[in-house]
Amino acid sequence: MLIFISLIAVALAACSPQRTEESFEVLSRLREPVPAGVVEREAITYEVSGRAGQAYLYRPAERSWLAPVVLVPGVAPRGRDDPRLANFAQQMAAARFLVLVPEIENLRRLQVGPADAVAIADAVVEAERRSKSGMPVGLVGISYAVGPTVLAALDARLEGRVSFILSIGGYYSSPAVITFFTTGAYREAEDEEWAWMEPNPKGKWVFVLSNIDEVESPEDRELLRAMSETKLSNVNAEINGLAARLGPEGQSILALLENRDPDRVPELLQALPAGLRNRMNALDLARRDLSGLELPVLLLHGRNDAIIPYTESLALKDALPPGGGDLYLLDNFSHVELEEPSLEDTLTLLSLVYSVLRERDEAAEP
Repeated sequence: MLIFISLIAVALAACSPQRTEESFEVLSRLREPVPAGVVEREAITYEVSGRAGQAYLYRPAERSWLAPVVLVPGVAPRGRDDPRLANFAQQMAAARFLVLVPEIENLRRLQVGPADAVAIADAVVEAERRSKSGMPVGLVGISYAVGPTVLAALDARLEGRVSFILSIGGYYSSPAVITFFTTGAYREAEDEEWAWMEPNPKGKWVFVLSNIDEVESPEDRELLRAMSETKLSNVNAEINGLAARLGPEGQSILALLENRDPDRVPELLQALPAGLRNRMNALDLARRDLSGLELPVLLLHGRNDAIIPYTESLALKDALPPGGGDLYLLDNFSHVELEEPSLEDTLTLLSLVYSVLRERDEAAEP
């Protein structure tokens, strides 16, 4: 750890003193609510290629903003109104970003689909439209929204229009994530032994709700919905009666959820309904060529993440062009919730904040 601290100290010494000072200021208030009057928020509507959009636009109230960013909500019922997301948007606006938070109805319904990438790309176009001429836009994706966020950055419309990506608790391989939240198994490479951690028990039921529209049988859809809502309300609730009524599609999904052997996951995935497999594959970044994603990608993840294991950010970094990804691992970061940081965590966060501010300043340059 002393070596790590020394390296950080040397790195900061070679950095911009003004930006380093600002990084300390941003970090010092990161876990506190932004005081009233520092940031202002505006509800906006917009249209891109005939598609209507809604968003919140955050900006510093007393200072000029320097660069635009699109902050994509995670999978949460309150969407852009989630208090944690709103606080993060205010923190970024206080750091002199123009922050556009789009309304993505799918994510409110606890669903993620490839079409969400179109909505995110539209939000980037709108953020650029509201910014200074020709200024690129940063992208921030959270949790399962990281997939469509990266897909949006690959959209041909956005070539040269995205300045950087910040991934928070994101993923790379859909099968790897499913393996983890059903069995608790994860690993840094395919040729390594499995490691184990107790996954969040609600993760697999969010997965069911996210893909329930791909189940053809109306009876199975309703049964799976009832089972998921019951388990999300009380993970210890009894659902055997509902499970016994499932048809073939529902049984294939239940078999995946009840499996505890990570080596069986591939065959169980192949038995899922075709529509579900297709959606899963469309969101699987491991199936995409990311070599053309030539922009800075900052990856933040917690080693104790019980929803998406930190190894997913490791894999995403490895899939990027050489030098394109910077990984920031924290010991006390529970998926998207910052706990009491250790000294090492604090220094890692300081380095990340500095990198984000550097991207802001470079985007703001003529």
